[in-house]
Parts: sequence; C-alpha cells; structure tokens
Amino acid sequence: MTNPLTPDAALMRLRQYEEQPAPTWSTASYGGGAAEGALAEIARSLAAEVGRLREERDRYRTSWRTARGRALSVGSAADRYAARARDAQEALQNTLLSTICSQLARTAAQKEAAELLGRVRELEQQLAEQRPDSRGAEAGASPGRGMPELSQRDRELLAGAAAGEIVAETAARVRRSAPRIYHLHGEIAREMGARSWIHAVALAAASGLITVPPARVGEAQ
Repeated sequence: MTNPLTPDAALMRLRQYEEQPAPTWSTASYGGGAAEGALAEIARSLAAEVGRLREERDRYRTSWRTARGRALSVGSAADRYAARARDAQEALQNTLLSTICSQLARTAAQKEAAELLGRVRELEQQLAEQRPDSRGAEAGASPGRGMPELSQRDRELLAGAAAGEIVAETAARVRRSAPRIYHLHGEIAREMGARSWIHAVALAAASGLITVPPARVGEAQ
C-alpha cells in the first residue's frame, strides 16, 4: 500500500493530469486504471486535508468562544468592582460631610456662647451704671432677687449655657435627649419672662442667679 499523498503532492499530480489533452485524459502515460487510482488518491488526500482544516476551524471557534466568555466575565467583575468603589466613595463623602457639619455646628455654638457672654457683661455694666447707689443694699440681698423660683436643674442648665456648653454637651451631662433640652430651655425662658434662651441666660447672670466663669470667657473669645 502506497503512502498517503501530502496536500502539496496531491496538487502536483492534479496539475500533471490537467496538462494532458482532453482526448487523452483517460489514456495518459499514467494508464487508464492507474489514472483513476491516482485521482482517487488525490481526492482522498484533499478530503483529509479539508477534514483537518475543519477540525482546526472548530478548535479556533471553541477557543474564541472561551476567550469571549472570559472577557465577558472579566468585564462583569470590573463593573462590580467599579460599583463597590463608587459606594465606598459615596460613604466616604457622607462621612466627611457629617464631620464638616459637626465642626461647623460646634464653631457656631462657640460663637453664640461668646456673643452670649458679651451680652451678659453688657447687661451687668448697664445695671451697675443705672443703680450705682444701690450696690450696698444689693450686697446684702439674696442672689436672683426679682427672678422666679427656679429648680436646681434649671439653674444647672442656665449655668452650663453660660459656661459655653452646646445642647449636645448639656444633654450628655444631664443624660437627657437634645429635643428634651430644647424643650426645657423654652420652659425656663417663658418662666423667666425672657424673649429667648440667650436672653434668659443673660438675665440669670445679670441678676446673680448664676455665675459666669471668667476662664471660659477668654477661651470662647
């Protein structure tokens, strides 16, 4: 049995048969039966080559599909990581915003405390100028004269505000919620006949009901 022809050899023999004149195709020097056998051999070689090329094409298709699936998987993973990164960035921005808002609130509270203490000093100075002859009598009088009777809790809230406490600090100190502290501020101001909580603290300090720490005055400023 002869060895199978390679694709190049099969093409060479096919060209040799094509060079023969048409009338002598079957009677070429290769012989009639030999020619048919050679053609069959060529056809088998070409068929084998076609089969091989098809298999190779199928392998390329499979490889391409696998690569495409991996690319889609990588793209999906990249989208998930990008979404997580966006969520983390948003959380960081929210945290930073909360921190900034807290700092701004504390700065505003400190500024308000400084203005309150300044107002208290102004009221004390006005009272001293308006009643210069009554200092001796007032020296023997009880603190808070003319003020309504306030509880120890009310005095502590007034003293804390005069010392520069913000509502959150007062709430933590007396173990009450911030809305409750705001409510108590309103009740105390109404009981004292003040127009606002700041006014109530100023009246309490000016009347001697509470004492303003000098150290906090310089710190607030």
